[in-house]
Amino acid sequence: MLKNRVDYMLKRRRKIERKKIKSKDQNQKKNLFLYGVYIFLFSFLISAVMTIISQSFMSSSQIYVSFLILFIVIAIGVLFDIIGVAVTTCNPAPFHSMAAKKNKYAVFALKLIKRAPFVATVSQDVVGDISGIVSGALIASIAFSLLITKVVTSSFLLNVLLSAFLAGLTVGAKAICKDIAIRNSKNITFFVAKFLFYIDYYFTFKWIKE
Repeated sequence: MLKNRVDYMLKRRRKIERKKIKSKDQNQKKNLFLYGVYIFLFSFLISAVMTIISQSFMSSSQIYVSFLILFIVIAIGVLFDIIGVAVTTCNPAPFHSMAAKKNKYAVFALKLIKRAPFVATVSQDVVGDISGIVSGALIASIAFSLLITKVVTSSFLLNVLLSAFLAGLTVGAKAICKDIAIRNSKNITFFVAKFLFYIDYYFTFKWIKE
């Protein structure tokens, strides 16, 4: 009798554990799907805004202004790449000691480090890749403008030179800044945390409540 009861309890326990595992897997799949949808919508919005702004300026601008806009877009991509690398490689230990001393910026820095994969995805995969796509579109617009104004007559040579210039500048800048990001990960993470703290402070109207 006792053995049957023990067997029944073990079977019941295994059944409950299987249900928990199944429920956990379903929740993970659901969260992954929602995460993908969120990233898609965020990427779509950022890409649309960057493209509209850049094309609006370029439609009635001189060539040198178009190149300036191109450099700004590349700089945005490099800047967010720096943030992603810095947060991912940052050692949280100094911020734990700072947070223990009631440093409000350190608390935000620890939140960033804790969510480093998400920060890297947004900074490098979303904003970084969008910057690359938008800069490619800008290069195409610049090439078209140069051909229309007959500054350059060979479209093939122009496309090769501009594409190589864009690739070299983007990759070179990211390679240099990646080393800077790793060496100064603490300072960069702290600066970003400080910036986000004030964004959160003013946009959630915490300054009114004080």
